[in-house]
Amino acid sequence: MSVYTLQDSDTGEEWEENCKFDELAQLLENNPSYRRVWKPVGFVSIHGSVMSRTDGDFRDHLKSIKKKYPGNTIDNS
Repeated sequence: MSVYTLQDSDTGEEWEENCKFDELAQLLENNPSYRRVWKPVGFVSIHGSVMSRTDGDFRDHLKSIKKKYPGNTIDNS
């Protein structure tokens, strides 16, 4: 089941309804003053580079690869 945000257009009241989509469609059909409110979903974003969160052992491994194969483009900073 999903959580839907609904609003009564007569009163302006908003609430969340936990139901199946079919139940939501029936609820909206039976109550013409109700409407579904679309809210943005919260996203998780990553700040910084991957290397800033990499442990020291992996960085040491990249350094050894860079030494062994000169001219490569590995960035181990």
